[in-house]
Amino acid sequence: MIQSLGRHTLPTVWKPLHSCSHVLRARNNGLWYMELLEKFQQHYLHPAEKELLALAIIYHDAAAEDVAKSAEETRSAVYFKRDLTGHYPEPLLKDMAKAMVSKENDVNGAEEQNLSDSVRWYLCILRFADRMDIIRCYGVGADFPGLTVGGLDATRLDLPTQLPWDFTSGPGNGTEFQRHLVAAMHGAADLAQVTGKPNDHRKKKYTEVYGLIDNGSEISEHFEWT
Repeated sequence: MIQSLGRHTLPTVWKPLHSCSHVLRARNNGLWYMELLEKFQQHYLHPAEKELLALAIIYHDAAAEDVAKSAEETRSAVYFKRDLTGHYPEPLLKDMAKAMVSKENDVNGAEEQNLSDSVRWYLCILRFADRMDIIRCYGVGADFPGLTVGGLDATRLDLPTQLPWDFTSGPGNGTEFQRHLVAAMHGAADLAQVTGKPNDHRKKKYTEVYGLIDNGSEISEHFEWT
């Protein structure tokens, strides 16, 4: 495809708002979040569930910017089932697709009471993975991951209700789960800095600490290649 375009490199941005690098960062968010949930005995997933969830995260924006906003999740789920039918158990594939279709229900005020426990967990992880990377658009505030005007809204991350959390009280005041979560979120912000270069108002900027300012665009392009 690249050769047919007469180019030596892949365009850095294929879809302006939902590029390959966003999908890869979201997948990364989903993987470490699943690991964290297991580490603190919040939820366990079978290997096939983890594998398919990672694929669902990759597929979640497959139709973004190609169809109307209201149809993005449904169309992406269609592509997901079309490509993976026969490779995974049909009931699992169906449940995962249902979570994909339901991803924006909380924003749109749609009913979620009829979802099974497994679909509800898939939905939580899918939302967290995607919405954590909203920082690619709004940047990172000085109090990250605390609530900032126009930035990351932690209440939309759909964290487990049984875990009290407050990102405004400082890292030393939370539970062990919270401290691990915040540390991993800073890691996600660091990756976004290197591969997307959003505004970063934290005291220690990853790109400055490791001298990545000058070659940031090159790193972004290689990440897009991935």
